[in-house]
Amino acid sequence: MLDKLLPPGIRKSQLNKRVAEQINELVIQNVENLRWAVFQNIDKSFISFRSELDGQFRRTLSATHDAIEAALKKRKDHAETISVELARFESALNTLTEIKEVLDHNQQLQSFSKGQLSEQP
Repeated sequence: MLDKLLPPGIRKSQLNKRVAEQINELVIQNVENLRWAVFQNIDKSFISFRSELDGQFRRTLSATHDAIEAALKKRKDHAETISVELARFESALNTLTEIKEVLDHNQQLQSFSKGQLSEQP
């Protein structure tokens, strides 16, 4: 309102000053809006990255756990198989030992019998 009372040169200078201030405020506002948008996008990106990384860690941990469990099971099964085989071999060894003893005894009897036969007139 007072602008109309001022001389045209001053009025134009005041108008230019106001327009420059408004432009400066709009630029600051736009820069702040851009800064906030960039900040939000970076924040979302980090949240997404953390979530994906957590998921990958969970899957890796689960796979490692499953692999360890499978290896332990295989080791246990192998140990049981070896235990069964060892028992079978021990039984076979005992059987063979008994057979050897019988054969040795038979051989001694045969030697004794031959010795008595050769002593007879």
